[in-house]
Amino acid sequence: MSYIKKILVVIAVLGLVFCGIKVYGITQTFSGPNTVFNNEEAYIYIPSKKDEHILKDELFPLLKDEESFKQVASRLGYNQLKAGKYTIKKEMSNLDIVRTLQAKSDVINVVIPNTNEIDVIAKQISNQIEATEMELITVLDDTLFLIDKKLKFPALYKPGAYKMPWNTSATNFRDRMYKNISKTN
Repeated sequence: MSYIKKILVVIAVLGLVFCGIKVYGITQTFSGPNTVFNNEEAYIYIPSKKDEHILKDELFPLLKDEESFKQVASRLGYNQLKAGKYTIKKEMSNLDIVRTLQAKSDVINVVIPNTNEIDVIAKQISNQIEATEMELITVLDDTLFLIDKKLKFPALYKPGAYKMPWNTSATNFRDRMYKNISKTN
């Protein structure tokens, strides 16, 4: 084998090794596990009134490598945060995390306690959805709405569990409850 052929073979082998390393790096960036928490899953909450720091505060503490996540998110065009609760599972890859955040948020069970007290209902519901206790009290105690619908306060909020997104506002909560009793009547 001539000297030039040997050099070409060495260059070709080095090129293949370099390409293999690059492909492995790209594969790991997209498909390698990128979580650091020990539980089987963790939850992130993206509020309706989001700011630019929400991923930094909610998601990045769960990741091994924040920069690789940013690269994958950018490549996949993920730049629009959607409000909601999202489940991040242990050992998820950047690709899986981005797909999770692009999907619909988790639906949760909202449990309404068996009471006629607005304050108690508002407090318990505010611990389950995005709406605050004060927002809920204002909406639950909306006499114009109740008069318009020919209802009394406790009739609208029957005890039980109801499925809805975490980022449900106080008004949306009330409207969902009204639709629920309208269906049963």
